[in-house]
Amino acid sequence: MKARLCVVSALYRRGFQVLDLGGRLVLGSGRETVAVTRRNLTLRNAYVRGARLMVREAGSGLRLENVVFEGPCDVTDSEGGLVGVVQVHAARDVRVRKCRLSGGGTACCGLYVADGAQVLVAESECRDNRAWGVFATGAGTKVALLDSNLDSNATGASTVRHGARVAWEKGGAATTTLTGAGSQVYLACAS
Repeated sequence: MKARLCVVSALYRRGFQVLDLGGRLVLGSGRETVAVTRRNLTLRNAYVRGARLMVREAGSGLRLENVVFEGPCDVTDSEGGLVGVVQVHAARDVRVRKCRLSGGGTACCGLYVADGAQVLVAESECRDNRAWGVFATGAGTKVALLDSNLDSNATGASTVRHGARVAWEKGGAATTTLTGAGSQVYLACAS
């Protein structure tokens, strides 16, 4: 069963805090952006094809659970043209659990985190994107990756720029690029 973006938006506007789509497909053209504008929303059990998710500060507290994002996603409107299948700017306490962020088109990574946003990614994967699995940039930006994989991305697993911080625990930390003063990558190893 398919749900168009307008149907999902209508449910969202009616005040639902938990959107459980029961495995339904949300279908976009490859150029749509769904913006999260309410705090503490949970989106679960969905397949999203041809659209990306934009989370700004007003979307703090977002929970994505068991959501599969698939391409094509060819939106290009962020700094330098780089975007994410899921893109988070300044939002705090965003959690991504048991999700797949894939199919990012030209200049599109799986997860783009900026402007001091804080995101926890657990038991998830960012793969098959034309840019990085995770792109983190800006002072105060933090990404924690727990038991997650960032493989098969065209430009590498992750890049960390301009004072951002990425912490890996379990999962595989593959090629990571650090750019700019204060950028940090932490690896937690099992003893």
